[in-house]
Amino acid sequence: MASFQKIVPVSASSWVAKQILDAIREGDFVIGSKLPSERVMAQSMGTSRNCVREGLSLLKALGIIEIRRGAGSYVTGEAESTDIPEVTQQADLFIEETQHMLSVWEARKQIEIGMVKLAIGRSPKSDLQDATDALSLMREAADRGDPRDFAVANERFHIAIGGMAGNAALLDALRALIKVTMSHLAERVSWMYVASSIQRSLQKHQAILSSVARKDYEGATEAIRFHFHDLEVFFCQSLEQPKTREAFVASVSWEKNREGGRLPEPE
Repeated sequence: MASFQKIVPVSASSWVAKQILDAIREGDFVIGSKLPSERVMAQSMGTSRNCVREGLSLLKALGIIEIRRGAGSYVTGEAESTDIPEVTQQADLFIEETQHMLSVWEARKQIEIGMVKLAIGRSPKSDLQDATDALSLMREAADRGDPRDFAVANERFHIAIGGMAGNAALLDALRALIKVTMSHLAERVSWMYVASSIQRSLQKHQAILSSVARKDYEGATEAIRFHFHDLEVFFCQSLEQPKTREAFVASVSWEKNREGGRLPEPE
């Protein structure tokens, strides 16, 4: 009897990366050759340029291609001393892992949206104190340049919002998904990239909190969707950056000055 593989939903960016890998494997693009432009590949694959850009970022992180500012993307010369089939096999495994994690993020997003709806319907405004305190701790950690404390406070924020739903089973599921996603980010994500996105992350959490405080379900849902879209892009692009705490501290100081300081308190 034939052996079939289960159908696994994949992200558009992972599919882009897989198609480019297959083309390199089949010899359509040799070492040193230039890939088609993002616009051409987007039209050919029927997707957006943003998805193509994210797919290229995955391949750059693996050393398969290099992206030259203003000149395009090229199959890296390092491949001359590398077994291309072996590298592309590693890339396939990397993309499979990425697809799995993006599925986990999707599950977490849907659970959080559902829990926010319950929270808005069940909880009084006074229940926001834990989430408000957590957001304050996130700001303080960003000010200190402490990524570990920022992550802990971030987790506390999401648990606090989820807890307002009053559903223990959903909260247990959320805790488990948060543990998986935060552990994976700790292994993969660079402190420099965290720093470059710190103020945007705070703004997204502020938007979620403010919408819940107003009992604005549509606003809260939109804020959560934007937040998780950022996380997907964050996850893919951050793999290219150096993972050093010193870079995190330096970048936080620069970002804070650029943004002009703290965000307003929740409404």
